[in-house]
Amino acid sequence: MAMAFVAVVLSTADLFRMDLKKTLRLLCQMAMAKHIRALKSIVDDNDESYAVQKAFAQLTEEFFRENTLLLLLNACLLKLTLEVQRDATQVVANLRRQKVQLRLIASEYLQKNTDDLDLLVVGCGNIGMANHYGEMMTACLRHQSAARYVLDLTSTSEEVL
Repeated sequence: MAMAFVAVVLSTADLFRMDLKKTLRLLCQMAMAKHIRALKSIVDDNDESYAVQKAFAQLTEEFFRENTLLLLLNACLLKLTLEVQRDATQVVANLRRQKVQLRLIASEYLQKNTDDLDLLVVGCGNIGMANHYGEMMTACLRHQSAARYVLDLTSTSEEVL
């Protein structure tokens, strides 16, 4: 009788932990969606004022300095809703074009962080995510260093085959 009670308690605890994990995951997804929408509002703002341009430049610097693209591709994008995935794709495309003090920070970042490009190439093969990864890849390939890397990558893989 005591063993059965312990088994029920353990099963209930396991169920509670699963529900707690699911709840935490949903809360994280909601928080991520909120942050991505905030980023989107900054990068989509057509206001040419100094304050908006400064915020956009600062966001671009922080996004690439903190390796946010890698985190987004590696851990988050697959777990977000379709709408938030679309917003994240637009944010990345807009940040990629932003110049900060006459420098294309995205180009410098992609040249140093080719693992992000590797993730994009692999992600393009994921049927459910190919559209988002492909759009981000297209935006990144507008940078010469990224395009050269991906072309070298594909030619190397063809030689192996």
